[in-house]
Amino acid sequence: MMNGGRRKTVDVWIDCDPGHDDVVALMVAACADHCNILGLSTVHGNTVVENATQNALSVMELLKKDVDVHSGASKPLMRPSKLATHIHGVNGLAGIALLPDQPRKRASPDAVVAMYQAISQNPIPVTLVATGPLTNIALMLATYPTVSENIERLVFMGGSTGIGNITSQAEFNMFADPEAAKLVLETTSLSGKLYMVPLDVTHSVLMDSAIMEKLRQHGSPISNTLVELMTVFQATYETVYGFKNGVPVHDACAMVYALWPEIMSSRIMYVTVSIDQLTLGRTVCDVWSQQTQMLPNVHVVLSADVVAFWNLFMQVVEKLNTL
Repeated sequence: MMNGGRRKTVDVWIDCDPGHDDVVALMVAACADHCNILGLSTVHGNTVVENATQNALSVMELLKKDVDVHSGASKPLMRPSKLATHIHGVNGLAGIALLPDQPRKRASPDAVVAMYQAISQNPIPVTLVATGPLTNIALMLATYPTVSENIERLVFMGGSTGIGNITSQAEFNMFADPEAAKLVLETTSLSGKLYMVPLDVTHSVLMDSAIMEKLRQHGSPISNTLVELMTVFQATYETVYGFKNGVPVHDACAMVYALWPEIMSSRIMYVTVSIDQLTLGRTVCDVWSQQTQMLPNVHVVLSADVVAFWNLFMQVVEKLNTL
């Protein structure tokens, strides 16, 4: 599955807010032979954008990837910031000591422009993977509407067809900037190019004790970093959400789907985002196809081959350990 020679190269731009699970997603992207990372932008979300940017630079250095990092939006389009510090700690990677704390590269504060230029000038259509709030993406689409012509897919982690995780109604990334999410999902030039990886599937892909033990047995710096990352994340998830049998790797699910879509199943339906006070940030999904006046616009990922996912993940780890 890791053999990129058998697969078409996927040119990817990553928009993220690292974040424990963002780190795992970046590791997946760095190891896939058929993934060509065009650039990386950061956004507010799990922590303030300054911390997210520092974390992204540190991860790229750990992975020995010469990828430019571009700092982006520091707040939502129309609201005060809502950060996930209760999950990821103040710096976004609470309790993590193994990442380089003084990365040699520096970020430039031009995420929207850099993302637009990379996508619009690329010779083949780009897969845009978003693992945080969609503020940068919304700003790019509003400023440069023709950019969608060279976007093959926008794969984003977020939303739910049912219960949320920051409120009873909303998943965090959508709640953190609901206006941006609504703008992106309702951009008609992206209809059919949108792929939502919601809690429905990420809550089924859990890193359990067996996977953690396999990681511990490797004992390499990368494996140790993963163990450290996910041990902290597991403890937080058990305390906050009551997860006892493992911890979700939300953002890694979006990256895996972008690169190996065959191990997950999706269904296209009409989806928008609520900006009403009671249901703020809820992804309203027409799962029964009842709203015939609304054309389906989003491929919603609803299930994953969990065994295949973790087999693939362990191949990623094996490759990481050779860095």
